[in-house]
Amino acid sequence: MIKLLLVPLLFTGVSSAVPICPIQYQSRTLSPYQWFNIFTLCLTPLAVHIAGGVPSPIILSGQKPHWTNRLALFNPISILWRYYTILDRRIRWSSSWNGTVLAASNAIFWREDHWDGSEEMIGESSHFLPHIPTATRVNILSVSSLTSVIVAVQGISAAVYVQSGANTADSSVFFQPLALFGLYRLPSAIRLSNEVVYTESRSSEKLECNGPVFGVRSWRGVLYRCWWVGSATVLMLWAIYESAGDGSCACIIVSSLAQRIFYCGLLVSLMGIHTFYIVKGKSTTTIIPCAGDTWYKLFTCVVILAAIASIILSSLEMMITECGRDFSLYTTCAIKEEWCYQQSAG
Repeated sequence: MIKLLLVPLLFTGVSSAVPICPIQYQSRTLSPYQWFNIFTLCLTPLAVHIAGGVPSPIILSGQKPHWTNRLALFNPISILWRYYTILDRRIRWSSSWNGTVLAASNAIFWREDHWDGSEEMIGESSHFLPHIPTATRVNILSVSSLTSVIVAVQGISAAVYVQSGANTADSSVFFQPLALFGLYRLPSAIRLSNEVVYTESRSSEKLECNGPVFGVRSWRGVLYRCWWVGSATVLMLWAIYESAGDGSCACIIVSSLAQRIFYCGLLVSLMGIHTFYIVKGKSTTTIIPCAGDTWYKLFTCVVILAAIASIILSSLEMMITECGRDFSLYTTCAIKEEWCYQQSAG
């Protein structure tokens, strides 16, 4: 299904040679055990993506954020922005990077009525630290490190899946592209931690920080941002290239098109939003600048509803195809016999 990532309709294979299949209710034969297996496979990449990318917010002042404010943090675009900016900050702070900077960079602060991930919070938040942190990187024997390992394994598995040609678009692999996105966590993995601890009581002591060694427009930061935007572009082009072939399905199905459109829109939005704020010089905040904007909250709701609709659609068309005696496959389309034979023989 990952081959369906970011495929414009030009590459969907909609032509006289490859017809569009009508919507069919094919999942009536699946057992409760098979449904449990399907949704376990479906939700695991999503759970790891959220658990590793969305730490618990630190309430410094005011009331707790409304659920609509927290919802925007679960958007994959917000999570990847956090990965990007933490490494960007590490590069710019260089020798000034210490435990206090690490703690503040990984925390999500709520002040009065908005999120604040700016560099000014490094000093301000030090009033709420129970002790002076000394570690400048994540402990290798920690939950955060384990999360990074799981994300890496899932991402590699997803990349292999792209090359396998198994673009079956079934519900069990709907969130596999998030595992592929998760590979962007690895460059900043040793600086990513969800185990930062702050207290509710404010102390009078404020830890001094030297500030960034290099400015936002330094060549180091610019080079890193070019890599970030460029690699996202390469990911898009690679997905389009891999999706151009016939694949395993004998025809194009509606649930396949729905998933293609969903991830096409998501990744185009990712590139557009990230590029806009990078060009505007907003890389100094670890929380995406539009997190509190109404349009971004509505956009996040649309993403969630579109994902649910796509999963429901593919669940209706789900079936299990037996490829030989010892090989079975969850799918939503009629599998070409030669592809099925290759998979079972391999």
